[in-house]
Amino acid sequence: MWICQNCTTKNEDCCDFCWKCGADQQGNLPDSLKDKPVEQNSDNSKNSDDSELYQKSRVKDILSMKTMIAPGLIVFISWLAMIACAIIGIGLMCDDSEWIILGILVFLIGPFLIRIITEYAIVQFQINNTLNEILIELKKQK
Repeated sequence: MWICQNCTTKNEDCCDFCWKCGADQQGNLPDSLKDKPVEQNSDNSKNSDDSELYQKSRVKDILSMKTMIAPGLIVFISWLAMIACAIIGIGLMCDDSEWIILGILVFLIGPFLIRIITEYAIVQFQINNTLNEILIELKKQK
């Protein structure tokens, strides 16, 4: 927990901004909120969880969690796909038929291709997040 230096409201550690006044952890208010008076919070408790600033803070926290979870999920799914390729490849190689060459290809090349696609997906995800952060900063500057 951290206490807002601007309005003395208690905030969760995962929040970067105060849910009540919108100040950051150092007590700095955004330019759009500097003209509005801030009432001091005497009991340091949240009066209503449905406050607009609190909801915006929670959305930002959820989006930051997405940036941590998504790449890990992509890698996990790729590992499952690579294991499936190995199992299918071994199954095709064990069968005494014309499918043995396909089994070898699936066993050797399938995981390699899946790993390349996984790395591409993670890089695209990171580029998208970086561009979104740049756009947010540009909007703040205007």
